[in-house]
Amino acid sequence: QILGNYIGIVADGSTAFSGTQEGISVSSAVATRIEANVIAANLENGVYLGTTGTGTVIHNNLIGTNAAGTALVSAPINGIWASQAGASTVITNNVIAGVSESGIRLDSSASGITVQGNRIGTDAAGTANWGAQRHGIQIASSSNRIGGTGAGQGNIIAFSNQAAGSYDGISVSSGTGSAILGNSIYATV
Repeated sequence: QILGNYIGIVADGSTAFSGTQEGISVSSAVATRIEANVIAANLENGVYLGTTGTGTVIHNNLIGTNAAGTALVSAPINGIWASQAGASTVITNNVIAGVSESGIRLDSSASGITVQGNRIGTDAAGTANWGAQRHGIQIASSSNRIGGTGAGQGNIIAFSNQAAGSYDGISVSSGTGSAILGNSIYATV
């Protein structure tokens, strides 16, 4: 378990270190829980997931913001990048802000992931413009569940495409059978 850490940020919760490493990198692990961490100043990916192990949970982390979730501190490349994933992988209730590529990226070997209740590109109030330079969520895999119809299951994806290119709030480039339900997507440039 990786719980309640300040990664790339000093104990005051607002002063970032400089660095060029992953905030958290998981490979060849099973049932890893990544929760309630503040992940900043890494200039790589906030969380990198490269395991086919089952039961990974990425929950309630602040990626790119200060510990209060009120200001940007850094700009990771991707907030959460899953190059591989095992069964029962969930990404829930994270704040992902100011990324230079995608808020959440699911590659072709990262199928069957549940992504719910995240705030991508904005703060808890949904008003701050902390959008991704590219996609809010980028999907190249199958059988994912992005959002849902239950209370709090939808993702808020705001202010994407800050690079003013051809990027989207949610982009699906390949794969089949993913469900995209009940999300709030707005202010895409």
